[in-house]
Amino acid sequence: MANLESKYDPEAASVVRTVDGNGDEMTVKYMDTLIGLSNVPSIIGRVDAFATLPVRNDDIFLFAFPRSGTHLVFEIITLLLNNKTELSTLPKQDYQIELVSQDHLNNLPSPRLIDTHLPHQFFPKEALQHNKIVHVSRNPKDAYVSYYNLAYGMKLFEYDGKWDGYFEMIMGYQNQKILDYSDWFGIVLPWWKLSENHPNILNVYYEDIVEEPVSQVQRIAEHIGNPKDGATYQKIAEATTFHSMKTKKRVEGFDLQFNTDEGDVWKAGTPGMYRKGQIGDWKNYFTVSQNERFNAVYQCAMMHSGLQNIGNRYEWK
Repeated sequence: MANLESKYDPEAASVVRTVDGNGDEMTVKYMDTLIGLSNVPSIIGRVDAFATLPVRNDDIFLFAFPRSGTHLVFEIITLLLNNKTELSTLPKQDYQIELVSQDHLNNLPSPRLIDTHLPHQFFPKEALQHNKIVHVSRNPKDAYVSYYNLAYGMKLFEYDGKWDGYFEMIMGYQNQKILDYSDWFGIVLPWWKLSENHPNILNVYYEDIVEEPVSQVQRIAEHIGNPKDGATYQKIAEATTFHSMKTKKRVEGFDLQFNTDEGDVWKAGTPGMYRKGQIGDWKNYFTVSQNERFNAVYQCAMMHSGLQNIGNRYEWK
């Protein structure tokens, strides 16, 4: 990896070009305890400061590995908190630890919904012990396929690699000494393990939300202490389908849905933040050999983690 320089970012010394399995480069940031962070200004300072965030009793925290349904569950919780059943114009990014300052978070009204993709060791200890946390997980194969398309389409990654090269890169995470921001095994499994003894953490599965949205909206509502009636759950479920989010969701200050040639976010011809949202799209990317290799890593990780019951929640094998 070679350092890049930028006169606009005080963390320029932490910007690197990492290489995938085919030698194609991707621009990311690194810190001593976490590598592979998105190349956005001041992200390392925000990550470092997260543990000292002054936590309020009614704060709700949303965690998901990237591309696992964070936008969807953020919208569901936002509607529940605001007693709404139509899509909001609130951008998730304005509540994400990696993208905003603590001053910004401190000025948000209560109850705050704070979201992040960060491992639990970066969380304020008080939040892990006492605050309501919703943890969203998704089939890691689907999550990685979606993450690949995000990295390819979002200009800040400066990545033009192919799927096979990206696959080799993620398989190499198991041999790294420092945790990677996009290491599903290194981030999701510890969250599952933590939830075993922390009833304040609710595990939600993306696939369940897609297939049984009304009951999952109710689970989330009851967990955060904001129950509604059945008709409200139904309306929120209808408002937050993937098709609805992709075609109707509008936010202030950031075009999530569509690439704009005059913008700085997406490459021309790429689908933007909302791509497919499908269950099982990994089958269109993984070869038989890749699937076998990934399954071997998955099964080994589950066996050593003691999380077979959770890990077998879906036919991920």
